[in-house]
Amino acid sequence: MNTNEFVQKVQMAILAVFSVLVMSSAGWAATYYVDATNGNDNNNGTSEVASWKTISKVNASSFQPSDNIIFKRGEIWRETLIVKSSGTFNNPIFFGAYGNGNDPIINGSDIFSNWNGPDENGHYYASCFTQPGQVFRNNSRLTTVINKADLDLNSEWWNDTANMRIYLYENPVNDVIEVSQRKNCLLVYNQDYITIKTIIFEKSNEFNIRVYSGYGTNDGITLNTITSRYSENAGVRFGAKVSSSSVVGSTFYENGGCGIFVLQSSNTGTGIIIARNTTYKNGLLQTLAGGIYVYDSYKVIVENNLVYEESQNGGAHAGNGIWFDESNNGCIARYNLVRNNDKNGIFVEAMTNKVEIYYNISYSNAKAGISISSSSNRPIQNHEIYNNVSFNNSRFGIVVGMVDFGCMDCVKNNIIKNNIAFGNLWRELWAANGGENDGINGSGNVYTNNCFGEEHSDFILWGTNAFKSAYKDWEISYCGSYLCSNSVESDPLFNDAMNGDFRLKKNSQCIDNGTNVFLTEDYWGNGLLGSIWDIGAYEYQKILSPKNLRILKH
Repeated sequence: MNTNEFVQKVQMAILAVFSVLVMSSAGWAATYYVDATNGNDNNNGTSEVASWKTISKVNASSFQPSDNIIFKRGEIWRETLIVKSSGTFNNPIFFGAYGNGNDPIINGSDIFSNWNGPDENGHYYASCFTQPGQVFRNNSRLTTVINKADLDLNSEWWNDTANMRIYLYENPVNDVIEVSQRKNCLLVYNQDYITIKTIIFEKSNEFNIRVYSGYGTNDGITLNTITSRYSENAGVRFGAKVSSSSVVGSTFYENGGCGIFVLQSSNTGTGIIIARNTTYKNGLLQTLAGGIYVYDSYKVIVENNLVYEESQNGGAHAGNGIWFDESNNGCIARYNLVRNNDKNGIFVEAMTNKVEIYYNISYSNAKAGISISSSSNRPIQNHEIYNNVSFNNSRFGIVVGMVDFGCMDCVKNNIIKNNIAFGNLWRELWAANGGENDGINGSGNVYTNNCFGEEHSDFILWGTNAFKSAYKDWEISYCGSYLCSNSVESDPLFNDAMNGDFRLKKNSQCIDNGTNVFLTEDYWGNGLLGSIWDIGAYEYQKILSPKNLRILKH
């Protein structure tokens, strides 16, 4: 063998090895197409003309990192998508859409067309295989009645649990009746590095999307520009041990529970990021509900979201915009716009520690703009509330304290600085049952460099039934002398608050009267303009040129 032949063989061997490596990498990822109308599960699925038909086929298949499973736009599947394969950190498995038209829909309900009746009361009924939590008539959710005798409107339904039947008023023969029959539209269990994009999930019998782990953690789950609506409970539920995951640019509305529900997220990894989403009109059926609910979790960042008109229809605990409950270090709410909710705009509740709330705008909510409160001997400690705007809420601007007595030193070391609470109907500041540093229920809470507007009757509550109508009276109780809180005692002079513009006018006393809380960007992404930080959510600018319109769509 001459030298040239030897070199050629070596080169061919190297090329063969390289080809194997390349073919096993992301560059050779497979794409599978799913078309509910024209597909066939006997196809190989690797082109539009050879697409699969059902989600059952997808569920029965195994996938490799960087594979793409894409659903045809304009199509509907009434199945549950169960993710059974994992991607890797650099090569997630992708589920998305292709083609033109509306995003593909995965629907948790079935259409019921086999109706019996009328019975002796004029009602129509059908049998079901799974106990339903909700029924839709021509895409409108019906109201459940407790007793069959109460069923007397076209917008109602009755659940005969004993006989597994549902009853309707009036003949549904010309209507489309959808009955929720599957607990989830999407289930991700014990899988990692999955991306879901541009798919609509709707009408499940529990959670439209459920992500959780029975062991280890769920890492790298990304929901991007999806829509989740009309679920019986939450639009999405992240369960135990989820970490290094995100919900981004998505929409959650008219779900029975929360729009987004995070339960017991892991303290490992980078946590969960909930960013640039829109949630509204959730909480229609469940007691524990609202826009974004974070329970017993670590490292959950809620930022740049629009949260509005969350409902209290489901019960007494529904209707909060953003809600942290029993959550701890690393939980942050920042740069959010929260308005017109049935309870609090932003609510930090029991057993929480060091939640950071900064540069949010919370207005026109039915209770408080921002509430740090608890009950039943559950502490609230070490929270940092900076540079927020709380305006025109039906009760309070900012709340700090227990709603009842009996928790020794439970409300302590909460820091409230650089906030504007103004134009709220009952009180600008409510601090009681520990929030006022009574030495029994609470201590070490700080209130400096805030603006509570001009003095007016009872604008501050400082302790039980201790109303303050003057800054001097409040400050002597709080810090011992007049002006010791460095408060701005005047109208903050918003640009146009009634139309949602909370920038400061050039003659506002909130300009250059804040204190350094070691944050770097305001609500619009601007840094410090001048030598002293402003009070409120915006740094004043003579020329309005935001560096980064965080919530442009809002």
